Amino acid sequence: MKKLVSLMLALLIIFGTAASVMAMDSALFTWTPESTEYAEIRRDSNVIARIVVGSDIHIGDINATPKLENAYKAIGKLGGADALILAGDLTDNGRVAQLEELQRIISENSKELTIDIDGFTGTGAGSSAPVDTTIAMMGNHEYFDSDVDTAQDRFKTILGQDLDKLYWIEGKIPLIKISMTSGSYFENYKDKHEFLENALKEVEESGWDGHIFVISHMGVSGTMVGAPGADDNPYLDKTVELMAKYPQIIHVSGHSHQVSMNPAFIDQSAGFTCMTDGVLAEDYNEEEEFGSAAIIFDVKDNGTTEFHRVDFQNAKLLFDDEEWVLDASDKPEDFIYYSSQSKAKASAHPENTYTLKSKAPTFPDDAWIKVTDLGDHDAIQVTFSSTAVPASDYNYDYIRRYRVRAIPVGNDSAETITVYGQNDAYKPAEDRVSEMTVTLVGLDWNTDYKVEVRAMTGFGVASSPITAADTVNIGIMEFSPVKPIYDLDFSSGDFQDAVGHKASLFPVIKAVDDETLGKKAAFFKGIGQNKYSFNAEELEEIRYEYTIEALIKMPDVENKQEFFSLMDCASVSLGVENGSVYAFSVVTTSANSNNNYPVRAPITANEWTHIAVTYDSKYVNIYANGELVDTAKHTGGLNETYDENTDTDNLFMYVGARHDQNENFTVKSGTMINQIKLYSGTKSAEEIKAAYEAAMTPSAPSFDPDIVTLPFTDVKSGSWFETAVKYAYSKGLMNGMSDTKFAPNGTMNRAMVVTVLWRMENSPAPEAKAPFTDLKQAWYKDAVAWAYENAIVTGTGATTFDPSGSITREQLAAILYRYSEYKKYDITKSESLDSFPDVKKVHSWAKDAMAWSYAEELITGKNEGGAVLLDPRGNATRAQVATILQRFCEKFN
Repeated sequence: MKKLVSLMLALLIIFGTAASVMAMDSALFTWTPESTEYAEIRRDSNVIARIVVGSDIHIGDINATPKLENAYKAIGKLGGADALILAGDLTDNGRVAQLEELQRIISENSKELTIDIDGFTGTGAGSSAPVDTTIAMMGNHEYFDSDVDTAQDRFKTILGQDLDKLYWIEGKIPLIKISMTSGSYFENYKDKHEFLENALKEVEESGWDGHIFVISHMGVSGTMVGAPGADDNPYLDKTVELMAKYPQIIHVSGHSHQVSMNPAFIDQSAGFTCMTDGVLAEDYNEEEEFGSAAIIFDVKDNGTTEFHRVDFQNAKLLFDDEEWVLDASDKPEDFIYYSSQSKAKASAHPENTYTLKSKAPTFPDDAWIKVTDLGDHDAIQVTFSSTAVPASDYNYDYIRRYRVRAIPVGNDSAETITVYGQNDAYKPAEDRVSEMTVTLVGLDWNTDYKVEVRAMTGFGVASSPITAADTVNIGIMEFSPVKPIYDLDFSSGDFQDAVGHKASLFPVIKAVDDETLGKKAAFFKGIGQNKYSFNAEELEEIRYEYTIEALIKMPDVENKQEFFSLMDCASVSLGVENGSVYAFSVVTTSANSNNNYPVRAPITANEWTHIAVTYDSKYVNIYANGELVDTAKHTGGLNETYDENTDTDNLFMYVGARHDQNENFTVKSGTMINQIKLYSGTKSAEEIKAAYEAAMTPSAPSFDPDIVTLPFTDVKSGSWFETAVKYAYSKGLMNGMSDTKFAPNGTMNRAMVVTVLWRMENSPAPEAKAPFTDLKQAWYKDAVAWAYENAIVTGTGATTFDPSGSITREQLAAILYRYSEYKKYDITKSESLDSFPDVKKVHSWAKDAMAWSYAEELITGKNEGGAVLLDPRGNATRAQVATILQRFCEKFN
């Protein structure tokens, strides 16, 4: 049978996790083919057209350019082609320079192919060289590390090619190209159903009854090895059902960076043929046998298509002892791919058929599992023997990975925690490991789990499990108290962090007044940012629990911008895009590695919005203006992005831009930020609501008694209450008893005190009337009703409030105490009253309030006859009330 070659790191690339090769000495890695003497593939007279398909060139990598240029020359020496299809990931990250280099190679080398394609007229931007015979499409890397919003336009402009198109090769053979469209690393074709449906109808109406080529970068989920799993389907289900109506389809894809031309990489279970192409410029796997390859399809006039894999590196055909043949006349139930000798001979070799798909591996009797509780929030470590045995030596039975699961005991419907260990089955037997270790993150607290491991083939066929002898329980999680890490409030125009972090400030940022907010805010001109120091210890404090609060106003909420970032040290940031605020974070669990934007909240341009994000190591929540908007599971703790050995002096928090200062992530001119706060620990929903209300409260105007002029003739200059009366009068808390009289020694009645507090709350409308029948005057009715329904005051009886009754000192203390409880101020402070000789006169219902107000220095003793008394039942004069209100407001507001 045909053997698969070593995949090594290419296993990872199935899931799109390949990264660019590291920068090395290019002289050491300059690629040249091993041979340039090609044996010609004879193009018989019954060959209608020859189509070559390859992918994953990654222009920008060291050897990509010479490999692609060599491929053109090799195709010419192998007899030419009617079309060369470049099936995605043509560049490393879709940048302009890489696309221009690709366009240059296509323009200068397409003549090597020699044969034109009817219906394809792309010319390539800025060049008159022919590109008729090269068809290019976008892959996921064309979006990677680039401006995704303009990636498609760049591709079409520079290469002169449509994203999706139906071509007629040699005027008769249909080839449908569909390119990825999405804005992230994992793209899909879910918006291409209508295009594909119309293209297939056009083919059907043409009367063509041979093979239909459908080329894309990603394969059809759950088919051949290298295609996405069922959970990562890049197609709509109805699109796959549509293609199944055309069993003559040959669907060719790239992306997997894996070898083809063996049963594990060809599949017909979906009702049509799926296969992987060749990798034209494979450089991710140093031990890869074939460093540049493609598939050649020869479409014949008898309804069959022969296909061969060509090795451009070694100038030879692979498996040239027998071609591979597909018959377009076969019905789905008769599908079989076979050698050109005969169907009968192919049937005698079941390793070449799909009908005998892979069988389950088995573990030896001595297989084992060891489970270690890491004592780290929600994670366990599982070590196991990776010694499962495949059912046969056939490629479709090879063990591709191990599935490790934690399953809640007695609750089969609960979510399981699953992680996959990549197998090294392609290494020589002596180099394979006998045990593996993986970490499972996201376990629920105080829950019993059983842990099992299964070996799985490349087609997802699983072995019977081996199971840990004992269950595991990580116990009950203890959370840290909320503690400020950053406290940035620009209300006063000060850009310094209240916690003490060193700050640097771009000169294009300034503090400006905002009339709507009633405070100052940092104003950004589009290229500036605040940058504050950070350290590894602080990162550790927020790894599993944090709260972020921000108050922002942005003129542009559609284009991607980031206004908070810890990305030099951990992948945490807040930004806007498409009319919403997103919370970006990367956590350690593999289950969430592709879910970097777990929650979003709506935002309106040019309106102040308070955003809060909380994370408790299991769930991330986002609040807008005090209300919970979105929540998502996001487990595992933050994944650091810095090297603790080299980057300890390079940890920063950024306000107004992402860490790299890329203009695509810097906030647009006119953005205003009033505050950014970062806490360790998770705030409650009630605390978030209170933070929103506090953030939206206008700053109290500064009080300068020297500039306040009183109209009251009974408030003498230098009197002990002058400053307090000026404060209460200037803040609108108290008015005079007449235009010229304040009556400082007069008594304050109960209705007056309640009305003062009501005004401090911006005079909110009560939900219902109070039950008191003695509320005769309109000016205090709403104030009393509001205070009553919020438990700030009670009546003197079931139906009486006594609004004109004088307020006593202990009643005033009790009302302020209850108001502070309503406002969620700290009321825990207390001090003994035993030093006062009249302490026993304090009513029991007022003791806690009097002890609190005395500790907070709101109410102090009165000097009467040489003794300092509390005088709890004495009436509070208007001067005393003004003094107590000033102390209260300056302390708590």
